[in-house]
Amino acid sequence: MLEKQLRKKIICIFWIGAWWFLSLAVNNNILLASPWDTVKALWKMIGEGSFYLTLAGSILRIGAGFLL
Repeated sequence: MLEKQLRKKIICIFWIGAWWFLSLAVNNNILLASPWDTVKALWKMIGEGSFYLTLAGSILRIGAGFLL
């Protein structure tokens, strides 16, 4: 069990590292933002009321798609 959790964490760290490396290689936040820039933008949007309306709308549309 512990080995499985460790494996999942290593895989997650690997992909975040790959994302970070590629964002540095591209060096253009419009094409590929870094993980840190993404977290900062998400944190900023969480403070806005329209974020939750957009999130709820997206969840409803996804749910409707599953029902079709």
